Amino acid sequence: MRRGFTIIEVLIYIALIAFLVPLTADLFLTTVNSGALNREVREARSEAARALQIMTQTIRNSSTIIEPAFNANSTRLIVASTTFSLDAGQIKVQENGGPVEPLTATGFQISDLLFSNSSKFGTPGLVKISFKIKKGDYDKKYYGAAALR
Repeated sequence: MRRGFTIIEVLIYIALIAFLVPLTADLFLTTVNSGALNREVREARSEAARALQIMTQTIRNSSTIIEPAFNANSTRLIVASTTFSLDAGQIKVQENGGPVEPLTATGFQISDLLFSNSSKFGTPGLVKISFKIKKGDYDKKYYGAAALR
């Protein structure tokens, strides 16, 4: 009696391998791509939160809103001696007439930056902030607000 595989068994094994290898490769590629997207999401969320925190803290510590005007919108915010604006896909900040510096890091595309002065008569002042941040396949709009103290 001879031991070994029959041609039928070999064909069945080859068919199973031909079916399982692409599935395994697809699962691997999906996992790798998902990890990259998760990293982009994490980095963009962190960058957006940092920019919003700096802008809202600056508003809270300011004494006056110069631009946008009362009940108006603008792509630029001027509070006391600090200016925030959008230039070349980055939020820029200028303090006390010094150099204009990027607030957001390179690698992130910022768009649709809008400041709304929603102050009511007799209140210290309220500014709403919105902007869109994009990194790779991640694209989301962020919102924030702060009132003068």
